[in-house]
Amino acid sequence: MKIGIITCTTPNRKWIYDITNPGKMKYAELHGYDYIFSDNFYPDKSKGVYWLKPAFIKENISEKYDWILWLDDDASIIKQDFDLEKFINDNVEDGKDVYAAEDLNGLNAGVLLVRSTEETKQLFDFIYNKMEPVYKNAVYQDQSALDAITKDLGNLKIIDGHVLNAYNANLTFSPKNQQTSDTFILHIAGGDGFKLANLNRIKELFRD
Repeated sequence: MKIGIITCTTPNRKWIYDITNPGKMKYAELHGYDYIFSDNFYPDKSKGVYWLKPAFIKENISEKYDWILWLDDDASIIKQDFDLEKFINDNVEDGKDVYAAEDLNGLNAGVLLVRSTEETKQLFDFIYNKMEPVYKNAVYQDQSALDAITKDLGNLKIIDGHVLNAYNANLTFSPKNQQTSDTFILHIAGGDGFKLANLNRIKELFRD
């Protein structure tokens, strides 16, 4: 199975992606997947940083991959022996092209499994180029657009957040998707001030 693991951010986020990138890079190398990272991709600074995500996903969807795994810059892989291909095969459904977890706020797009097809490329292109005027004032911006459009199309499947998009119990108020021994991807959700105040704890969580 051909898988691309991707992360895109901005240079001023180096303090967090220096912590989270090594686990993603190690996993990709161990399992023979491509790891694609950029902190200088974003083509249109005027649209706001959150609209970077659908643009970058769109750019990396191609015939080269069967699946794209997107991780926010504050998420990383902590279970290096996790069998991602088995997870995909166990969860895949016909007609479902985007796989993500939900938390207390609904869909969380910090981690996305995306089927790499022309249809999904068009989906993320549409979100990036057409939905910003509609959702730019929404609380979660691009995430709200993705949630609404994929649910309308019926091509979103909600999967186990404890595995794919978990939160550490000491760094979240959410009782949902808390980290367990089965957690593959750990996500440090929350604002920059919260993360900076807990930076040493975050470093320990992602330490080999």
